[in-house]
Amino acid sequence: MEHIQFVSEKNFLHVRDLDESLSKLKSLRSEFPLLEELLQCKEELELELEGATSSKSYETAAILQSQLKALKEQVVKEKLASGIFPPEIRAKEDRNISGFSATPSKLIHQHKESVISVGKAREKALKKKNCFDKILSQLQSLLSELLEELLYRAP
Repeated sequence: MEHIQFVSEKNFLHVRDLDESLSKLKSLRSEFPLLEELLQCKEELELELEGATSSKSYETAAILQSQLKALKEQVVKEKLASGIFPPEIRAKEDRNISGFSATPSKLIHQHKESVISVGKAREKALKKKNCFDKILSQLQSLLSELLEELLYRAP
């Protein structure tokens, strides 16, 4: 609709910009599939997995199984993002989405603790560096004093 309007107004630069934006969005389409496409791909992988296990191709089955697990996690994340799950299920899935039980608040707390521990380690390293710098400057001053004494004593 806008496209036709800009062409009729002879605003060709805007039309070109719209075309570029549309082509960029179309190229991103493959990277961000729809939930329906993910579910269809999941069904196809399940069928392939059945075929691989029935033909006793266990290496292929293992690969398909790991792909299927990743796809299932992606489907769950997409469902959570789109709000399909009710809040009580969404909270449970937040805890178990990556195969471990951790609430988002617990993960945030762990992250804060790790940042704090890194900060403390940095402080310790800076204190040691400052102490080392002090010792080094003292040694340099002692060495310069010693050199001066040796130069004055030398005949």
